[in-house]
Amino acid sequence: MFRLNLPKPELQVPFNDADGLIGYVDFLWRRRGKRPLVGEFDGRVKYRLGGLTSQTDIERTLWEEKRREDRLRKQADVVRWTWTSAIDASRLGRELAAYDITPGAAGMGSWLDGRSAPEVWGMAG
Repeated sequence: MFRLNLPKPELQVPFNDADGLIGYVDFLWRRRGKRPLVGEFDGRVKYRLGGLTSQTDIERTLWEEKRREDRLRKQADVVRWTWTSAIDASRLGRELAAYDITPGAAGMGSWLDGRSAPEVWGMAG
C-alpha cells in the first residue's frame, strides 16, 4: 500500500453492533461520502491452527467467519485479499481501486501526512 501511494488505512479497528463486538478488522478506510471500507487479509493459517482437526470444528469456524462478515457488511463494504494479491502490488492495487482506494484519494490521509519520509521514520536531522 505504501509503495502504491494508497491512502493509509487505520489498523485493527474494533467494530460493534447491537450484539456486541464483531471483531477487529485488519484495515479500515473512511471514505468521504461513502460507506467505510474494511480490508481483510486472509491467510489460511487460522483454519489450520487451534485444534481444527474435525469436520465439525472446521464447519463451525467457517460458519463463525461467515456470520462475522455478514455483520460487518451491514456497516461497511468489505474487500478481502490473500498472499497472492499481497505480494503482487499491481493486483492488490486493482482490487483496492475497485473500491476507490487509489493514490491521492480525496479526503483520506497519506502515509506521510505532509511529512518527509525521514521525519516519519525518525531520521530527520
